[in-house]
Amino acid sequence: MFTGELAESRQTEVTIRDIDEHAMELLIDFAYTSHIIVEENNVQVLLPAACLLQMAEIQEVCCEFLKRQLD
Repeated sequence: MFTGELAESRQTEVTIRDIDEHAMELLIDFAYTSHIIVEENNVQVLLPAACLLQMAEIQEVCCEFLKRQLD
């Protein structure tokens, strides 16, 4: 989106829709710190946001968290 030939790569500001604000904050923090806490109160918004942004590591962490909840 930002490095290819898409219009967003030439814009100074990009609106990203369909991502929960809290999830976006967590993902930005993760991008800077490589640390994230996945909990019951954030996994349902965090997983779809990570999928949309193609953040595979966060997707895996969320899926593992959900698997543990099933046990």
